[in-house]
Amino acid sequence: MTRARQRLALAAAVVALAALRFITRGPAADSWDAVGFMNAVHDFDLAAFQPHFPGYPVYVALCKVVRDPQLVSAIASAATALALWRLGGAGRGGWIALGLWAGALSPWLTGGAALADATATALVAAAFAALTFDGAGAALLGGVALALTLGTRVSYWPLALSFALVVARWRPPRDRLPALAGFVAATLAWLIPFVAVVGLPELVALGRVHLAGQFADWGGSIATRPNVAARALAFVRDLAYDGLWPNVFALVAALIGCAFLARRPSPRARALAAAVVVPYALWAFFAQNILEQPRHLLPLVAVACVAIGRAAVLRPLVGVELVALAFAASTPLVVRRGPPAAAVVAERAAARYGRDVVVFARRSARVMQAAEPTLQAHTADRVSEILGTLERLAVLPRHVLFVAEELADDDPSRTRPADGSLHFCRDPRVDRQSPCVTLRSYNLHP
Repeated sequence: MTRARQRLALAAAVVALAALRFITRGPAADSWDAVGFMNAVHDFDLAAFQPHFPGYPVYVALCKVVRDPQLVSAIASAATALALWRLGGAGRGGWIALGLWAGALSPWLTGGAALADATATALVAAAFAALTFDGAGAALLGGVALALTLGTRVSYWPLALSFALVVARWRPPRDRLPALAGFVAATLAWLIPFVAVVGLPELVALGRVHLAGQFADWGGSIATRPNVAARALAFVRDLAYDGLWPNVFALVAALIGCAFLARRPSPRARALAAAVVVPYALWAFFAQNILEQPRHLLPLVAVACVAIGRAAVLRPLVGVELVALAFAASTPLVVRRGPPAAAVVAERAAARYGRDVVVFARRSARVMQAAEPTLQAHTADRVSEILGTLERLAVLPRHVLFVAEELADDDPSRTRPADGSLHFCRDPRVDRQSPCVTLRSYNLHP
């Protein structure tokens, strides 16, 4: 294939991938976080969790320009594929890495979601792809992309350490200053306006509250979910099953294929892989909610695509098989995923009870309100908090419901099953956090 034809084929593949992501996108208000980003397009307000701290200023700025967070993610996912093609060797290995990224489940889901993950992954992949080019200019662009990564999703900060290590160890010394200069300049470019809009005192106050909750209450870190064995199983599941081949038979076949590709890497390749993977893997394992959010391993899925692509250079047919298995396993899930469970039961409750109902939940309340604006959905952490909220309502609805999976049922005498239709589940492979939602009734007069 001539260089011109290769460029044309690559451009067509990237555009097709962006279109595929956007056409197969799910509902915009698919999760608590997604609703926050959708609201932030029209009203950026950290105090109202639009979005939540730390604010994701680069992603929100892009969403305000494009006016569609899902379109931003679709374009970003396609841009990641381009970077992985380069990191995979810009030949057979690059095409396999691109194809695997296109068909894998986690990149597919995040590539059509109103979330910052796809955009942050695109930027960090671009940062490392820039280092495959020679010259100080490439190092400078890599530093800029890395700074924008942190402005998009600050939890990718371990990848900044990896980038710095790669530059320090494997780039010429003359490239270190341009990389640092690009990083500092781009960081100031998004940080100064962000602080000016939010206000430094408010940002610090929100940060304290959020970080305390993230690591001591609801964030899903090892401090709140300390079962190491469960976290290890979830880590593997998020990477191989939810990440790449979300079907048991496809996964087994893929692992057999990967065994055929296995070969002893060079010392340089091992050191480079460790520098890129280990910092973020440790951070995700101990500090991220990997039990319920497979998307936290999205950067490692990208690394896996590159590694498989490079390993398949000598056996491209095996690489093509792995790509086909990813598409075969992921496509049915993406096409049939449907709306979130909370949205379905919200629409059913509104249709059954009209305005004479109020629903209490934690994370699902936001999704319900977005799906059915006429429904009264309030946030509560425990069933015991329901009465306090009801006392503040001007008109007391006849039907009081709550999401059984999200609130602690601390007074069984006051609760009972609601209508059987007010229960819905979707495949947990597309929603590990809230695959099922069941509404129960709260009795004011037991």
